[in-house]
Amino acid sequence: MKHKKFASMVFALVMALTLAVPAFAAIGGNIEGNKAVFQATATMKLPTINVDITKTQSPILLNPLKLGVPNEDEKTPAEIEGSPIHVKNMTLTDLVVSAAVTGSVAGAVTFSSTPVTDTTTAKKAFVYGVFAVQDSPDPVDPPDSGYDENAANQVRVRASTVNRKNVARLPAASTSEPNYLSFGVFGNCTSSPRYAWTADDTLSVAVAYSFRMRPIGS
Repeated sequence: MKHKKFASMVFALVMALTLAVPAFAAIGGNIEGNKAVFQATATMKLPTINVDITKTQSPILLNPLKLGVPNEDEKTPAEIEGSPIHVKNMTLTDLVVSAAVTGSVAGAVTFSSTPVTDTTTAKKAFVYGVFAVQDSPDPVDPPDSGYDENAANQVRVRASTVNRKNVARLPAASTSEPNYLSFGVFGNCTSSPRYAWTADDTLSVAVAYSFRMRPIGS
């Protein structure tokens, strides 16, 4: 009886070790004499990061006079607005996303560190980006209270690279049920500059993403 009890304990230990490995295990056995010999082979198989960024460029609209935008008559015109860029996520586990945001300007415009006031006469633009996790590639809404420097999902754009860790966490997804990380651009600019705005006054925003896999729900 003691011998049978010991064999059962060994079998339970093998099974426990097998189940403790995050992998697919194949267990086989054979009989040698009056003993049952079990073998367990475990192989590691991790998910891969599966994202799609098909739209790598998007226009940013400078609209200092808040003129109406064609085909958007139901929308209040914004002084600065960029069509969002979407990352389509199909990864089978959660993804933590970090981003590096770089702004650049041309002509006479410069980035402002604070919202532009009505008394500003130099060509300045206050620009910030918002990251949003969404179930579909919809436009990103600007925050009701404006830019919040303490918000993890917001970043002020400047003429240098700003690295922001953990701007979003994308839940586990699949090719049939993806989710999206969207990035929208907002802000304001000088409405009555000393010298009029021209086509040479432009700005751009570049975003580089990095992804880190995390266990689901951890």
